[in-house]
Amino acid sequence: MTRWILVAIIGLLALGCADAITRQFMRGTARADVLGRNPSAKRLAVLYGGLMADPITQFAPIIDWYKRNGHEVICVRAIGDVYDLGAVVTAATEAIKDISQKRSYEHIVFDGASLGAIPAVKTLQRLREQGFAMPHTSLLLEGSPASWRDVLGVQKYGAWLIGRLRFGWLANRIPAVRWMFVPPKEENIEPTANRKWLERSVEVARRTSLSRYSSETAVYAKGIDGTPGSLKGLADKVIFVWFDRDHDTVDQQSALQAWAVLFGVTPRVVYADAAHVGFLEAPVASQIAHECALG
Repeated sequence: MTRWILVAIIGLLALGCADAITRQFMRGTARADVLGRNPSAKRLAVLYGGLMADPITQFAPIIDWYKRNGHEVICVRAIGDVYDLGAVVTAATEAIKDISQKRSYEHIVFDGASLGAIPAVKTLQRLREQGFAMPHTSLLLEGSPASWRDVLGVQKYGAWLIGRLRFGWLANRIPAVRWMFVPPKEENIEPTANRKWLERSVEVARRTSLSRYSSETAVYAKGIDGTPGSLKGLADKVIFVWFDRDHDTVDQQSALQAWAVLFGVTPRVVYADAAHVGFLEAPVASQIAHECALG
């Protein structure tokens, strides 16, 4: 019996070592796509997706709203086995600088869905460091935690732990995210919601690998490196979108207070009658919130 226990322990250690080796070959990249060019647009919206999400699908109703309201839209997507925050920020920065050479924008919106607030803030910082001549800017923090401390309940400790773990190709064979993922609640879905988009969003989330999930979690678990007031003046307007039906994801009061400390002023709050980042479940409520924030 002791021999088999020893064999099992050695086997697990060998698998762990093999998984650690595969991690060294895992890379993440990013791309920033302009979704339908509009040469007459005077406004630009830059969108950053949340955890386990394809931002083009996640933001679909909001993309429609931006386009109807005269915005050109850039959607920033992380690609690969891991989420590379630096690659996301670089892709966004270069896309903004490139398109701004061809357009004269009056207003740029940086719209971060939950986790997406971190790269949105870092893109603004990067542009400022590079001396980019910024027009009027708005930053939307869509139910965004400033760190792992803003996750609700005991989940915050899970976020802290998972954000410190690293997984390789072997661990990615385990469909752990599929087991953990909780689909949207029926009572939060509006009659006008596009069910095909919802189904696609759920399937994208369920297909997320452990390595991608843990590296995304690490970004918001770490949060923004900054002292009180260190983000002051980073954007002309800072708006926190508070999701009224989010009772199990983000402690929004804690998050709002944390962002207030970093910006040196409490962000303006706009309320959405939706679950956490529930653009697809509640497209009407989400568009109304964006109209209140930016209209």
